[in-house]
Amino acid sequence: MHKTGYLITRPGEPVACTHSFKRALAYQASMNSSGGIEEMPWARCTEIIRRAVYERDARDCVCCGNPVTWAGMHMHERQPRGKGGLISLENSETRCAKCHNPTGQFGPGGAHGNRRPQWKIR
Repeated sequence: MHKTGYLITRPGEPVACTHSFKRALAYQASMNSSGGIEEMPWARCTEIIRRAVYERDARDCVCCGNPVTWAGMHMHERQPRGKGGLISLENSETRCAKCHNPTGQFGPGGAHGNRRPQWKIR
């Protein structure tokens, strides 16, 4: 498991998080704006993006519109990291457990098929 992450920012807001500094540079260049890249522990990096997604979506599930608590928030990646997606504001959305899990709108296997979730709320 990777322990280091790179948080990509534009002035005043986090934008994305990746394990690769090279990928962080490429993503930052594609944004065409000034910003920075900050190295930090991976868990902290993803938490910052997760919090920004939660606040951007007004603490509501984007599928059903129901309010979602921080502990009950699921961050869904529209394009999975395994298929080239990033943990980013553009690629992520807030979902409730019902809409994100196997019993939700996606039927058997849910939004992630039979993959096990990577987030565990402590």
